[in-house]
Amino acid sequence: MARSTFSYNVQRSYPYKWFTPVVIIGGSLLIVLFSFLNLGSSGYNLTTELTQNPNSTSSGSFYDQLPSFIASKLQRSCEPAIIPINSNIMTNNSALTYTLRSVVGADAQLQPSLSYQYNFLENCTVNTVIVFLEYSLSRTAAQYAARQFGANVQADITCSTQLASTGRTIVNLTALWDPFPSTVATYEAVFFPGRNKTASASMYWGESLLMLNWLKTTGDMLRTYKSEVLQPLLKAETTLVKSGLTLDVLDSSYYNASFRGISFHVTEPWLDFSETNWNWNFSDVTIRQLEEISFAADIWNGVDHLAKSFEATVLADLGQITTTPNILADAAMLQNFTSNFTNEWSIYSPPDSLFEIVAQSDYNSLKGSTGPLGIRPAVLGATYICNVPKQKPIGDLIIAILVADLVLLQTAWKIYCLIVGMVLRRTNKDADRCQGCLSNAEVMSVDGVEYQSISARPK
Repeated sequence: MARSTFSYNVQRSYPYKWFTPVVIIGGSLLIVLFSFLNLGSSGYNLTTELTQNPNSTSSGSFYDQLPSFIASKLQRSCEPAIIPINSNIMTNNSALTYTLRSVVGADAQLQPSLSYQYNFLENCTVNTVIVFLEYSLSRTAAQYAARQFGANVQADITCSTQLASTGRTIVNLTALWDPFPSTVATYEAVFFPGRNKTASASMYWGESLLMLNWLKTTGDMLRTYKSEVLQPLLKAETTLVKSGLTLDVLDSSYYNASFRGISFHVTEPWLDFSETNWNWNFSDVTIRQLEEISFAADIWNGVDHLAKSFEATVLADLGQITTTPNILADAAMLQNFTSNFTNEWSIYSPPDSLFEIVAQSDYNSLKGSTGPLGIRPAVLGATYICNVPKQKPIGDLIIAILVADLVLLQTAWKIYCLIVGMVLRRTNKDADRCQGCLSNAEVMSVDGVEYQSISARPK
């Protein structure tokens, strides 16, 4: 008989009725399971995307709960955003612009940058508010066209945030607001980018308060300048900190003020200013006390309201709900603060439509056309690099899953047969013999050659 190099195994049916149903049912379940797992491991590729909200890239799907070695290409991840010191940033409320001044880690060491990953800002405190006033000599023509006297307001802020990498971190920020900055090239004010009086009513009222009190402060400053014939005040700086005398934001003793002013001495009313200047200096006095001083008495109410409006807007923009009521979150306080809005707008607003987009009447008159007051939690705006799964083309997806399924099914079949075979050999001594070999024939003839049957066993 001719013999081949290759061979085959002698096959015999398994003597179990349950074997075939188990294969069919188990195989079907394994196909579903393997296809599901292979979809996660082979059906997607990770791509790099830039986003400002890393939470938007997280699907929260079942695949995110699987071990990375099974669904590594379906588990989305984002790297922390690195915000260098002195970077200009905004919050998700899109109102004010902040400058990152310093970062102190949990070990009390200064950090060169902020490693940030969409964490809420907490425990924010406005340490100081500074109101800067200046006449047109140092301002651009576009600024002078808007207002002869200019004003900008600055706040120094300290916040904390919980970072996964460094723990509790202290963040020091500076906010600066000027509706007519030196970068303005035309007669056009800079408003909040995210202004929306229905979706973000508190920020809408904050901007309205800032605009009116800016006009009021600069208007009063101009009148003071014109009234001081021999010593006109050209530039001033008022630093305000909480006095601790009262928690009532509406009280004029809420702040302690330190004032620095420069005025030029005029030898004759019709001559230019001489080089001699007089420095005005008041330290640690309340706004109420400054109002009682004869010097520049008209400006302090506007300075006080501008600072309070800015502090309230900063805290609202940073998403802070504090124990001290915020003007922009308390309807009664806001109504009190805006009760004279209509009259003051008629006095201080320039004769044009530039400021028509902000509120010009009191809160009670307009609350029906605005949304509800409220402060939303805030995060710093940053750009994150995220790994996001992207499904393969449908053809590649089917082939990838099919090939992987066949490999796994073959492996499962081998393991299943191995286990059943081991059990069968232990329970049946003839399991390794072919069916024909177990016949009673003593002699077998194949192609004229006789063979002794191995079934003949000694008795």
